[in-house]
Amino acid sequence: MPRCTARQGSGRESRSCPEDAARCLTDEAYRLEDRGEGETAAVILQQSQRMQRQIDYQIARARAAASRSVPGVFAPVQPTVNNIVSAMKRLYAAKNLWIEEDIDERCVALCDPMDSMKC
Repeated sequence: MPRCTARQGSGRESRSCPEDAARCLTDEAYRLEDRGEGETAAVILQQSQRMQRQIDYQIARARAAASRSVPGVFAPVQPTVNNIVSAMKRLYAAKNLWIEEDIDERCVALCDPMDSMKC
């Protein structure tokens, strides 16, 4: 199954996205806070928490849609992945972020297409 990965410039961190990327941002915020960069840490922590809430919301909506088992209601995955990758690139702009997308164009999710557009 194709995955996307987020790696910082050094290649030290390889994570599946987007949930692990939000955790990575949270960890980085705490490291910044420990180094006395509280204001920067607070901004990053706030944004990573917003990302995590959005991820949790989208997962819950997808689960609810899947449990309804409405036949024939599918949403393409690629547009949602593009939106998430775009957001991650903006958040990591100063970190030399590299994101590899490898989503099969035929990949779909069992959910209302309008739900996937909210990402």
